[in-house]
Order: sequence, then C-alpha cells, then structure tokens
Amino acid sequence: MGQITDEENELLAPVLAQRKEDPQWIGWVSEAVSKKKTEQRIVVVGKFRVLFITLGKKDAKVVREAHYLELQEVVSKTPQTLSLAFRPFSVEIADCAADDIVSAILQSFETFFFNIPKSRRFKLVVEPESRLRPVEGPTAAALLKSCGGFSGTYQALCDFNRIPARNDIIWDMENLLPANHVTEFDMKEFEQPLTPGDFRALVEALHCSNYFRGFVAQDYKLDRDAMKIIADMLLINKSIERLHLVNVDGAAAGFEQIGQAIAKNKKAPLTSVDWSFNSIKDSGAAALGAALASLPHGLVLLNLDHGDATKKGMGVLCNSIKQNVHMARTLVTLNLAYNRLDAEGSQTLAAFLSMPNVVRDLNVAYTNSNLEHLFPALMRGSSELTLLNVAGNKITPQSAADLKKFLQSCSRLKDINFADTNLAVNIARDVLKGIITNKYFADVNLNFSGNKLGLLGANMIAGIAEELTSIEKFDLSNNELGDEGLSILAEGLCKCNCIKELNLSDNFNKGRTKLRMSALDNIIELTSSSCPIESLILSASPGFGLGPELLPFIYALATNDTLIRLDVSGHGMLDKGGVALGKALQTNRTLQALYWDNNGTQLAGLVGFKIGLERNNVLITMPLPILDISQALKVQSSEQSKIHSTVTAISEALGRNQNPKSKFSMDGVSHLISFTGAGEREELNKLRFRIKAAGTNTDAAGQRALKDAEENDTYITALHEIQSEMQQALDDEVASRLGKFAGELVPFLVNTHLQLSERLVAGIDKNYKSIGPDTKSKLRADLDALARQSVDKDQISKILALSAAQQITSQLAKSFVRSVETASDTVFDSLLDSLEDIYYGAKPSSSSTSSSSYHSQPAPSHEPAPSSVADIGSSEAAVVATRIPSEEDVGQAEEPVSEPEEPIPIPERPAAPPRKQPPAPPSRSISGPVAGMGAMPNPGGKPPAPAGFKKPTPSGSNIGGPSNPSGGSGGPTAIGSGGFQLPGMGRGGAPPVALNRPPRQSPTGPPPGGQQGEPPHGGAPPPRGPGFGGNLKPPPPAGGPRGAPPDSDSSATPASPHRMPVPVRPRQSPTAPPPGGGGGGGGGGGSGSDSEQQKGGGDDDSAGTIKTHLTKDRPMGAAGRRR
Repeated sequence: MGQITDEENELLAPVLAQRKEDPQWIGWVSEAVSKKKTEQRIVVVGKFRVLFITLGKKDAKVVREAHYLELQEVVSKTPQTLSLAFRPFSVEIADCAADDIVSAILQSFETFFFNIPKSRRFKLVVEPESRLRPVEGPTAAALLKSCGGFSGTYQALCDFNRIPARNDIIWDMENLLPANHVTEFDMKEFEQPLTPGDFRALVEALHCSNYFRGFVAQDYKLDRDAMKIIADMLLINKSIERLHLVNVDGAAAGFEQIGQAIAKNKKAPLTSVDWSFNSIKDSGAAALGAALASLPHGLVLLNLDHGDATKKGMGVLCNSIKQNVHMARTLVTLNLAYNRLDAEGSQTLAAFLSMPNVVRDLNVAYTNSNLEHLFPALMRGSSELTLLNVAGNKITPQSAADLKKFLQSCSRLKDINFADTNLAVNIARDVLKGIITNKYFADVNLNFSGNKLGLLGANMIAGIAEELTSIEKFDLSNNELGDEGLSILAEGLCKCNCIKELNLSDNFNKGRTKLRMSALDNIIELTSSSCPIESLILSASPGFGLGPELLPFIYALATNDTLIRLDVSGHGMLDKGGVALGKALQTNRTLQALYWDNNGTQLAGLVGFKIGLERNNVLITMPLPILDISQALKVQSSEQSKIHSTVTAISEALGRNQNPKSKFSMDGVSHLISFTGAGEREELNKLRFRIKAAGTNTDAAGQRALKDAEENDTYITALHEIQSEMQQALDDEVASRLGKFAGELVPFLVNTHLQLSERLVAGIDKNYKSIGPDTKSKLRADLDALARQSVDKDQISKILALSAAQQITSQLAKSFVRSVETASDTVFDSLLDSLEDIYYGAKPSSSSTSSSSYHSQPAPSHEPAPSSVADIGSSEAAVVATRIPSEEDVGQAEEPVSEPEEPIPIPERPAAPPRKQPPAPPSRSISGPVAGMGAMPNPGGKPPAPAGFKKPTPSGSNIGGPSNPSGGSGGPTAIGSGGFQLPGMGRGGAPPVALNRPPRQSPTGPPPGGQQGEPPHGGAPPPRGPGFGGNLKPPPPAGGPRGAPPDSDSSATPASPHRMPVPVRPRQSPTAPPPGGGGGGGGGGGSGSDSEQQKGGGDDDSAGTIKTHLTKDRPMGAAGRRR
C-alpha cells in the first residue's frame, strides 16, 4: 500500500480525462487475482464508477471498472481488507485504507442516488459498525438549485448508460426550471429530438426524484420500450401526482403495463390521469380500473377521451370508480368521450353518479350512452355539475322528460352540449323552457349544433327568444336552417338581451334563394340590435360558402360597434372580401379578433386588407390566413415578393396593435372620427342641400343653423384637435410628474437595498462563527457600494415614462375619445333637429304643387303622380307630393354633394288640434334591400309592428303600384310596407331617370306609351330603391353599380357609396290623421280598401321585404345613433 507519486499521476491523467472522472479517492491496493497470487493495482473511486488500473512504463491501463448502480455488496471486516461485489465481477483487496474507500463510495452514492429505496441499494457490512463515518447527502440549497438533485442523477445515469450527458438539459435543470418553480416534468420542455438513450436517462432519473409532481408527454410518440420505462418509473416513484400521456401513439399493451405498475405501487400519489387520444382499448381501461380500485385515495381528474374502449373495458373502469369510496369525494372531471358505454356501461356509470358526488365536468359524448339511465342519476347525485356533454348520444322522447326535470333542478350548470343528439324541435323547446324556468341559470353555454332543427326550429327559437335571459353562448351551427330560417331566427333574436356569442355556421342554403339577402339583412340588424352579441361565427364548410354575397355584411362592419370577435372563414369571397374587410376596419373601433382564412384571397385582397389594418388600432387577434397565403404564393408565383412584403406589413400592424405603447401613437386625428359621425355629416349636407334647393325662407335662427351646418366639418375637426392638444399636454405632464417621482423613489430603493446588505451581514455573523470581523466588514462595504450603484435615477425615470406613463395616458386617451364623441353627438343632434324643423316646417315654394290640391281632386294625366308616405305608426298616412326638379332647380344649390338628389317639395304641416298626452311612439326602424347589400342595422332595435299592420311577404310580383293598387310596377312607389323611391337610386343601382322625362300618368289611368306597368315612351322603368332612416349605408362592393353582380361590367354610373337620403318624417298631431285620407298601402293617397292599404306596395327582388317604420320624433344622442 502506498501513495500515488507525481509521475504516476501524470500517467493516470489521460485515462481520467478520457472518462471525465473526478476522483474521490485514489491509492494503491493489493488485489487477489487467485487464491495464491496478488497483484498491485491502483483503485480510483470516482463520481460514478470504481476503476481498477495497472501502470506500465509509459501509460496506464484500466483492467476493470463498474458503476455504483452495479454494486451489490460491500464487506469489510478489518480496516485493511475490502470485498466489493458488482454484477459483472467481484474483487478482494488487501493492504488498503478500507475505511477511506467505503466512505468515498458511500458519499458518491448518496450525492446522486440519495432518494433510492433501500431495497434497491447495495448491501453494506462493516465490522465493527463504529468504523462507519457519517455521510451527508446534498444540502437543501443544492437540491433547490438542481430540481431536487435531478441534474446530478441524470448525469450519473448517462454515465451508466454510456451516453454523453446533454449540457443543455443540465443547464435547464439548474437554471430555468427551479427559477420558474416548474414541478411538471414535460418531455416537450427539452430540445428535440431526444435519443432513446436520452429518454431512458431522463425518465430513470425520476425513479429517485421527489421534486417533480407531474409527468407530461403530449403529442410525443412513445414506443413500446418507452412505455416500459415509464411503467418501471411509476412502480418506484412516490411523488408523481399527475400522469398525462396525451396523443402519444402508445400501444394498448403499454398502457396495460402502466396500469399494472400503478396498481403495484401502494404509495402512488396519483390524483390526475389523462390518457386521451390514445387507443388504450379494453385491456388498458381494465388495467387502469384495477389500479383505481386499489388506490388509497381518489382521483381528481380522469380523461380517457378517444380511448377506443368498448363496453367491456368501460364496465370494469366504471365499476372500479364506484368501488373506490374516495372517488365520490374527489373526482371533479370525468371524460369518457368516444368510448362505448352502451346500456351496461351506462347503468354502471349511473350507479356512481346517483350517489352524492362532486363531479363538475362530465363528458360522455359519442359513447352510445343510454340517457334514460343517466339523466335521473344526475338529478339524484350530481348537484355540483357545471359541464354536461352528451353530444352524439340520441335523446329519445323517453329521456326528454327526465332531461327537462334535471335542467329545472340543477343549480350550477354552465356548459351544456346537445350537439348531434337528433334533438327534435319539441325537445329543444323543452330544453330552452327548462333553462328559462330555472332561476339559478346564468351565463350558460348551450350547444344545439348538428341537430337539423330546420325552419321549424328557427321559428321556435325566434318565438321564445325574448324569454331567454341566461344563455350567453349559443351554438346553432349546421342545423339546416336555410336562408329563410336564418332570417326568422335573426329577427327573433333581436329581442333577446343575453346572448353574447352566436354560432350560425353552415346554415345558409347551398344554392342562392330569394331570401338570401333578407337573411343577411336581419343578421346585420341583429348585430346592431339590443341583443348584446360580441362574438359571431359565420364560418362555412365546403359547399356552404356565400362567396361575394357576404360582402354586404362585411361592409356593415364599418358602422358596427358591438362585435368583438368575428369568424367568416371559408366563404370564398376572393379578393373583394379582403378589400371589404380592409375598408370596414378603417372605421370599426370595436372588433378585436378576426378569422377569415380560406376565402381565396390573393395579392389584391391582401393589399386591401393591409391598408385597412394599418389604419385600425383595435384589432389584436388575427391568425394569418395561411391557406390563402400559401395558395396565392402558388398561383401568383411572379408576385411572391409583393405577397411576402404585404404579409409582413399585416403582421407588423397586428404587433403594433398588441403593443399598448404604440396603440395610441398614430399621427393625426382623422382616425378618431368615427364612420357613424361621417354618416351624420353626410345627412346634414343632404338636408341642407334640400332646404336650399327648395328655396326655403328661414329666420335668423334658421340662418345661423344653416351656417353652422356649412362649417360643421371644420368645427368638428377643431374639436378633435382640442382633444389631440390635451392628449399631448397630458403626456408631457404625466411624464414630468413621474420624473419628479423618480427623484423621490430612488432614495427609498437605495435605502431598501442597504437594509438588505445589513441583514445579510447580520445573518452571516449569526451563523458562521469561523468568519472573522475583517471579512465581514469588507463584505459590508462591498454590499453597500453595490446597493448605491444598482439604482440609476435616469433608468428609473425611463422605466416610468415608457411603461407607467404609456399605460396611464393610453387609458385616458380612451376617455378623451369618448368625450369628443359625446360632444360631437350633441352637435349633430342639435343641428339635425334644427334643420329638420326648417325643412318640415317650411311652406312649399311657388313651383311646387300644393299637397292639398292632390287631396281635393285627382291629378291630371300630365302631372307627375304623387308619392304617398305611409306612417306605419298610425292608422293613416300623410301624403307627400313628389316633384321632378328641373336642371335650373338643381343649379340653385349652393353646395351640391357628389350626386344631388331630387328635391322633394315640402307638404303643409297640418294644424294640430289641442294636444293630448300622446302614447309613446315606436322607435324608427327603416330597413330594406339596399340594391344588393341588404338592410342596414336599425339603431335602437326593431320595434313591434303596430296594430293592424300586416307584414307583406315576397311573392315575386309587384304589389300596390300607384297606377294599379293590386299589382304592377308602373309609377312611383309609396313609402310604406312596400318600397320607397329616392331620386338617383334606381333598381339595382341603375342611374337616375333623366330630369326632363315626360310626365307620368295620373293614378287613375295607365302610363302613356305602353301597357300597364311598362315605362312611358319605352324608357327605363321608374326608379325604385330602399327606404332610409338615420342609419348610414355601407359602401357598395367594388366592381360595379350597387346591386350588380360583383364581376359585371355595367355602363351605368354607380351610385355614390356615401349617399345619405333625408329621413322622411311627417310631423302631425298624434291624435289626428293628416288631411287627404289614410291609406297605408302603395296605392294612391286616400284610395283603396283597408286590406289594400295594409298590403302596401313593393316587389320581391329576391332580397326580402322592405319594412319601414316612421315615428314623429327623431331619436337623440348616442342612444338614437348607435356607434
């Protein structure tokens, strides 16, 4: 026995360096190579192995070696002898420092395998035991730094498996995971790919780890060997509580092994098992069931979704859940979807659910469950249930009665999924009635998708929509509602005041119908009604896309102020869809999430969308339309660089909106002026033009109102400039005040750091007696200097200015914008009321025909036919005579708009009798097919139809023309339940009829030059168009006149996208009709029977029925003009 010399160390160094060994003990020993022969060896006790080395003249050679995990027995009966038994070999040594060697081996073993069970440790025999020296494992600080010693164990196992340890994994284990308190061992946490050796070393290191509380492998393929390694780990581990193996493509035999390992580990602390999206089959389900029955505690979560088990395996599992008495008190989430329960499994599951339990989330979707067993069981024992998913299981009339009772009795249910349950309309009605009558329901998520409710279901839901008060999310997708059903449903849901998220996907007819535009009109109206919809899903599967027909809805987003999330994917709108979305985003200030992929968008559409998004600062969530982009790159290969730059610009605009520092940093104030304000501005201009074109004489107050209206654009811009100035002043002042605050904050921060230094030194002084006062004094000085240098006033000021100041000013900017909007609303309302008083209160000019003359006698044949204005809010209507203006009349306008309209002579306001207290008038709601765009949203909601009013239905014929009350299209159309003609708006966006056209026939005779219903002198038919209220019409789709097909080449001049007609508002006594008789129909004033007056005039146009409601008073403020 002897010490190692320097020359010998030089020979040993290459061998130790090659094996990266750090010797814990090294020395000469005598090894017995036979019963009579011994040889001198050098023994090296390293970190992970024991080496036996011989020395030559020029080098060293390793004779044998073994890892500590191969060590089976250590025996030492004297201080000079030692026997080591490894699995590969055994060795007897003498003339050695046995106590030193044993201590070194024990220290290394305890450092890396301190948590290994005693049954798996080597046997130690030392005589006498007093020779054993105390050995300490890693300190608590070291364990905390290395995930409970995991990194050291991993390195030891890598050495055992003869694979190199990955430094990135070691660094993560010693830095990232402890710093973030990660206690879930996720295989995706490490850089991929992992070799089989890496996987084995990592998982085997969990054998003796008590740091990690969960093992997760999601979307990570595990072969048979990997499953066996996991099973071996679970057989020993005592800390894993969450075992989540999701979509790992493991074999059923592997899950069976894991189940058996859990059953054998009596101290397994499992509380959460997620084996979803794996084919565990009956064998895996039965093995897990046996393990659950033997657990000394219950699970909190059990998820076997898409497990492909049959009633045999599910029966064993459900019976085990019932047998474990702890499950009823612990199991919160139970997901057995896509496993077959059938009648036997359903009955076993119902037996568990009928006992008092704490299950909150129950998912038995597509399990072929017998719901006649399930619903009564839920009613008896599952009082804590918040989620119920029975999708894909047939709800029979026998189970419907129990379902209704259950819905009426439960108190916590929030999420109900009845998708694909063959839900009959009467059962669906019972479900809704059960929800309505249960006062405990609130914010319910209800899924009726895929049930073929059809038109009857749409009528049913619309009929009780007003009673729905607790449904927050409603999924009606893929229910074959059709265009007509969607129209009825949307109209009915306008009365619902609770739905915030609505899914209507895959419900339009696959072929175009005449009610397509009516359905879109009512959906637009729904989004602007009192129904608080924030999220609308209108995505389309193949065959259900609307193509460019959806554009009217897209353009209507420009004025929508309720939708926060919208999905219009899959409609194939092509480039026009992208351009329309871009235009809508320029003025929409509420939409935050948008999904619009799979619309066939190419470069032109992406560019149009980019322009709009760059002018929008609200949209923050929008997955890039990857399908469209990839297709565009293939089809437009020559434009790839432009497509890349456009997509990059879109991504940058989204990033800007997601950054609160830049959200309100857009230059100028134009983006703060809403599109609704632009519409009111246009309304003012048109009303002012009509007043001047009619030659109305006004008093001084009226002149002032007209002057204010002329300068309104300048004044409104000045209001926004004031806001901008105040915003800048706010930014400067907040930054200044926070800068001053930084001067007060820095001394406090320095003082706090000095207190830390003082306490650190005090702690060292208390615990470390060997450290002298000089060292502690120097340490205190160093810590104090570090404390004073760590805080920089300029840096603190910069942090406050960039973060706190931006957050504060951004929040105030929103309030500033609302204040300017309120002020603008007040200005617009006041000016509109003043100009309406002038317009409706003025005498008709000399060139206009008195309205009384039309009521005293029939108009001669050479005079223009009158146009009646039907006030649906009363039983009779005021008649407004329409005059065709001459070119001189049009030239009298001082400031004509882009497309001047025909001035309408002003009727005499009838003298009102002594005023009585009038009943509350219905709010104005004017909607109709806007030449290929559909009705615009109705501010304030859609009022109920007055008594006696019968809604006309489209029949494909023209009803109630003035020259033929029973039908035909000759002559102008009356405002009423039929159509309303404004000058300049012909059918389908045709140009206005020439101003010098021949006069039309009187209401009593046929039109000259043709048969009834034909245009006079073979000219164009009299122009017709939709009625208008105070709502702004969105711009028409690009590519042609309003109403023309998207790709048509029409020579007609397109109607201006910003035309705003003057609202027709007859002012009259609420108790007396206007002179000239009633007649709410489309016939001549005062003529026709009551039934004819109720029918009104209008035609089909395959765009729904025009509906017009006029009231005496115009709504005021933000409540009247919805932003």
